[in-house]
Amino acid sequence: MRRAGSLLLVCQLALLLSGIAPARAALTLEQELQAGRGFVNAFIEQYGLSENQQYRELAEGVLTRLVQASGERPELPWRIVVLKHHPDNPAARNASAWPGGQIVTDEAFFELLEKGAGGDAERLQAMTAGVLAHEMAHVIRHDTDALVPVFFKDPGVPAPQLLFSLKSVGDGQKVGAAETRQAENECDRHGAFYLLRAGYRVDDMISVFRCLADEEVDEVLFASELDHARAAERVGNLLEVQEQVVEDERLYDEAVNILRLGLDEAMLRIAERNLELVSARFPKVLPVRHARAVLAHRRYLLKVPPQTLRLKPSFSFYRFRASRGFPEDFLLQAIREYEAILKDYENTGHQGLGPTVAAYALALAHNDQAAKALPWAQKAVQLSPDDWSAHNVLGIVQLKLDQPAEAVKSLTRAVGLAVPAEPKELVERAFLNASMEERAVWRYVDAQTPVAFGPALFNLGVALQGTDQEASAQAFRAYLATDSISDWADEARGYLRGKAPADPGAAPVAGITVGMTDADLRKKAGDAAIGTPPSPTAQVWRYKEKGFSVFLDETGRVRAMLLYAPFAGQFGPGVTLGAAPAQIEKAWGKPLAAHTAGDRVAWAYPAHGLTFVLTKDKLTKVVWAPAPPLGSATLDASIKVRPGDSASQVAQALGGPPDSGLGDETQGGVWVYDRLGLRLRFDQEGKVALVTISRPSSARVANVKLGDPPARIRQAVGSGIVTTDLDNSETYTFPDRGVAFVVRNAEVALITLFPKEGG
Repeated sequence: MRRAGSLLLVCQLALLLSGIAPARAALTLEQELQAGRGFVNAFIEQYGLSENQQYRELAEGVLTRLVQASGERPELPWRIVVLKHHPDNPAARNASAWPGGQIVTDEAFFELLEKGAGGDAERLQAMTAGVLAHEMAHVIRHDTDALVPVFFKDPGVPAPQLLFSLKSVGDGQKVGAAETRQAENECDRHGAFYLLRAGYRVDDMISVFRCLADEEVDEVLFASELDHARAAERVGNLLEVQEQVVEDERLYDEAVNILRLGLDEAMLRIAERNLELVSARFPKVLPVRHARAVLAHRRYLLKVPPQTLRLKPSFSFYRFRASRGFPEDFLLQAIREYEAILKDYENTGHQGLGPTVAAYALALAHNDQAAKALPWAQKAVQLSPDDWSAHNVLGIVQLKLDQPAEAVKSLTRAVGLAVPAEPKELVERAFLNASMEERAVWRYVDAQTPVAFGPALFNLGVALQGTDQEASAQAFRAYLATDSISDWADEARGYLRGKAPADPGAAPVAGITVGMTDADLRKKAGDAAIGTPPSPTAQVWRYKEKGFSVFLDETGRVRAMLLYAPFAGQFGPGVTLGAAPAQIEKAWGKPLAAHTAGDRVAWAYPAHGLTFVLTKDKLTKVVWAPAPPLGSATLDASIKVRPGDSASQVAQALGGPPDSGLGDETQGGVWVYDRLGLRLRFDQEGKVALVTISRPSSARVANVKLGDPPARIRQAVGSGIVTTDLDNSETYTFPDRGVAFVVRNAEVALITLFPKEGG
C-alpha cells in the first residue's frame, strides 16, 4: 500500500498526542535536556554517526542560521545529528524533533533531498532549511515535552530499547487525527516564518513536500496513517498560508524598523497595529513578544525629553520628541510585557534572554525602581557578557543608585565591547614590505562598522563628571563625532560649555576628503605610483615623497589613507609624526581600543576615524579612515520615490499602479510593487511615510545595495546608530539621511527610507 504520509518528517507530535498528554508545567530545563540527550545518544549508539562530512556540515550550518534567525528558545543547546542509514532505524529516511532542541536525521534522507534538488547545492541547502524549520517549530511549541516523562518512566530500560517502544506509548489521553493535523499545519506555518527570517523562502518548504509526495514506504512510524496529512495536502496548506506568512514577516520588519527610527506617535500606532496582526498568528514567537514590549517602552521614551532622562538608553533612536499623553502608562505596559516573557522562561534561568533581561532592568530604572533593577542588570551582563548594551544598562542603573565608580567600570567595558575591530593586525608582526602592510591596513579599515557605542560614550561622560572633568570632556567630544544633530548632541554640548569644542570629525588630510573621486584626487595630489591592490575591490595610490598612501574603494572613491614620514601635518593639536604617547592622549584622551606587540603599539579612536601606530614610544604612522561626515550630502537613491510623495507621484515615478494595495493609500495602507521589490506605507494624509526596499530590487541607496556587506554601509554613508535584534539581525540607522539598513547573515537584506530629521 502506498503511504505518502510516511516520509513526511517523523514529527514526534503524532506520537506525543496519540500516546500521552504533554506535561510542560512539571518539567525543568535540565529534565528536558537530559531526555533529549538520552534519546539522541541512543540513536548514535545504535546506528552510528554519518561519515559524510558534507551532509553533517550542511545540517549544522543550516540549523545555526535558523536558530539565530528565529530568536526562539535561546536557552537550548540546539543540535542536529546525521546518522548512518540503517533500515531498522525507526526514524530512517526522515527527520525528527526531540526534547531539548535535538533533531535527528540520516544519510538516506539527505540523499532523498539531494535527488529532489537535482544536484543544485543551493537548492539542497534551502530544502534542508525547509525540513529543519518545521522540526524546530515542534521543539519551540513544546510539542516534544511529552517525550520527557517517557524517558524517565523506566530508568532501568537501556535507552536504545526505548526507541522501539515509542510506537505504543501508553495510557494517556488520545487526541484525534484532525487535531494532530491542525498542529502539524501550525508547525508548517511557524517553520515558514522562521524560514523567511533566515532569508529562505516558503517555496523551500513546499519543495520538500512535493519531493516526498512521489515516495513510497511500508508504514507510518509512531502513529496511524491519519496522523499526518498526505504530502499533497501539506503542500496545499502551505500554498494557502504562504502569502500570509510573507506578509507577516514584512509587517514584523516594518514594525521593528519604526521602533528604531525615532518616528512619531502616528507611526508607532502603525507598528502597534502590525505587531497585533502578527501576534494573532504567532502569539508565542519570542521576537514578536519582545518587539511589543519595546513598542510600549518606546512610546514612553517618545514622551520624555533627554534632559529628563539624563542618561541615554542603548536601544534609543537619537531623538525623543515631547508630546502629550501619559508616558507612565506605556512604561508600565512595557514592564508587564517584559515580565510576561521572563516568567515564561523562568525555569530556564533566562538563558539566552540577555537583551530582554537588560531591557526589563532599563524599564525598571526608568520607573524609578533602580534598586529592583540592579540585580536584573547584573544578570543581563552574566547572561550576555559580550553584549555592550547590557553593560551600558548596568552603568545607567549604577548611576541612578549613585555608584559612579562602578558605573565608570561598566560603561568603559561597554565602550570597549562596542568599538569596531581592535587594531591588532596593524602591529602584530613586522611587515616585510609595503604591500603586506597595505593589505593589513585595508583589512582593518574594511572591518570597521558604523559606530555603535554612542550611548555608552555619552553615559561615560556623565559618569566621569565628578571625578575626571577632562576624561568626561573627551567622552562627550567623541560622542559628538558620532552625533552632531540630535537632542542628545545638544545635551553633550551643554556638558562641554566653556571647554574646548569637539573635533569636527572627518576634516580633510592634505586636502583629501573621504568620498573624493580618483579624478579629483589626481587633480589635488598629482600622479601616484599604483601599488599592489590590497584586495580585489580596492586600489592603493602611493605618494611616498609626500608621506601618504591613499586607499580607494571599488567605486574609485577615497576610503582611507596611511600617513608616514615625511608627512608633516598635524593630527589634532600638537600631534605630528614623532609625537609621544602623552601628546596623543592629551589631544584625544584614552584610546577606545588598543593593541601592543613588542615595541609597537596601536591606539584606535574610531569615533574620529584615527588609529595611531607608535614604535618605541614615538608616533610613526597614522591610519586615517573616518566615515563621511553626518549630513554631508543629499541622499542619493536610484529609485524615484521618497517619503512625502503623493500616490499620484508614486504611480508616475514607478510607471503605473501597484501590484496590490491600490485604493488603500488614503487609510494608511500599503502599496506593493512585487516586481520592483518595493513596499510603500502611506500615512493618514495619503503621503508616503516609509519606503521599504527588498529583493528582487537592485536599487542603490547612498551607494549601498541589497547583498552588500555591512562594512559597505559605513564606507558609503557614514556613522550610524547600530541596534541588534534577538534574531541577530542588525539595523544601521541614519536619522539625518532618512535611511536605515537591515543586515542579516552578514549582508544588507532590507533598506528603509523615512522622513529625515529636520525635514
